[in-house]
Amino acid sequence: MEKLVAVLLVFLGLLLIVPQTVIASDPDLTTDFNVTYPTAANFTFTFNATEQPKGKALPFFATFNMGLPGLSGLGLSAVVFKFGPYSQVDPHTHPRATEIFFLLEGCVDVGFVDTNNNLFQTTLQAGSLFVFPKGLLHFQRNNQDYKASGFSALSSENAGILIVANALFTSSGTGLPDNVLETALGTNSKTIDTIKKTLGASATPSTPSTPSQGY
Repeated sequence: MEKLVAVLLVFLGLLLIVPQTVIASDPDLTTDFNVTYPTAANFTFTFNATEQPKGKALPFFATFNMGLPGLSGLGLSAVVFKFGPYSQVDPHTHPRATEIFFLLEGCVDVGFVDTNNNLFQTTLQAGSLFVFPKGLLHFQRNNQDYKASGFSALSSENAGILIVANALFTSSGTGLPDNVLETALGTNSKTIDTIKKTLGASATPSTPSTPSQGY
């Protein structure tokens, strides 16, 4: 009986400890902010000053954290978006952060997919915002023939980003094995090779579709 009570006490102790570990987020500062010699400029950003670099081929441009020293250590990151006509942020996830996207100008389609495979999507007009829950697949697309711009705040200083197309077709230079992609996407090796070449993956021999002996 005493042994059972001891085991239960240990189990209850673990229950108290584990949630604290699971919900852990970015560490808190022990000072007001993480700027050695602060001025107002460290905490200020002028949106109009961020322009798409001249000669940049991509129709979409984003600036992360915007050179704001005042964000350091606060558990936040920020992104400024410039969308050219019919450009988009490809489907992606932020493993460590929820994102709040605010549209400043234009008209942008947004959406995310939850873990029950439900799609939540809408079209934002200037002055609207949309929430992308932490870790869920989402996208933003300017589906108009004029420019759009927006701003996002993320709930981690290191939100991380995993772009689905890159992960599938160009990760580590070669993408996932062709036979894995063929099965998952219901297509053939020719289509997979075409997509990989389009996205810039290195050429690799096709992975055998049968397991090795003794496996």
